[in-house]
Amino acid sequence: EDILNKTEKRQDFPSHPSALPSSGSSSSSFPSSTIENSLTIALLPSEDSTPDSISAAANTWGRIVPQLVIFVDDSTETLSVPPGVMVNRQFKLPKLNNHPTTLEMLQILRYLHESVYNASEWFLLASDKVYINYYSFQNFLDSLPPEASYVGASSLEISDAFTYCSKKGGVLLSKKALKKLITSYEECIKWAPAIYSWDKGLGKCYAEVMTGGCHPGLETVSIAVLYCCSNSCNNDD
Repeated sequence: EDILNKTEKRQDFPSHPSALPSSGSSSSSFPSSTIENSLTIALLPSEDSTPDSISAAANTWGRIVPQLVIFVDDSTETLSVPPGVMVNRQFKLPKLNNHPTTLEMLQILRYLHESVYNASEWFLLASDKVYINYYSFQNFLDSLPPEASYVGASSLEISDAFTYCSKKGGVLLSKKALKKLITSYEECIKWAPAIYSWDKGLGKCYAEVMTGGCHPGLETVSIAVLYCCSNSCNNDD
């Protein structure tokens, strides 16, 4: 069954985040904000999420971005979220005491590609446990070179031949990276059921389709940057 056609849109996205000062305000250090204008956050359940913790995230840093999509299972009770936030209950996600599998994450990414791809330059996959400092994150996004694509805290297990970005601090995908992943969607889902943890599965997919891994950055302990390998995604729109 195609889950893309079952998405439930609770409210429209706001044209401007209500929690931010206007672009002409002297109190804002970033009048032209990457976060404000081109970031979509997919808020995902974690091992110890509760309706209250998800609502709290949506009402704090969730107010900063114009596009926030919360993915929860059908049984989750009503969430208290600000106007403009989308709550998607149509994916067969695990209960709130667990996190999405690799296959479920690939389906979520396919949904993001179909629904908000044109409106975003960056896609952050994060749980409600991730703390986002608006100004620090803005500076980091502005410092990324155009070829940066797969960003996160680097993890490597001895048994693996690739590094991957850990879900604990959130995983950031560029627009080009998301397109490259979706282009290889059918290939990735062939082995997705064999890797339960979505961050490791996503890393394997990138290792397969982009011949790269998640490498540690120099300016932050929680973010790593993967540069596209030669001809991997620089020629993609």
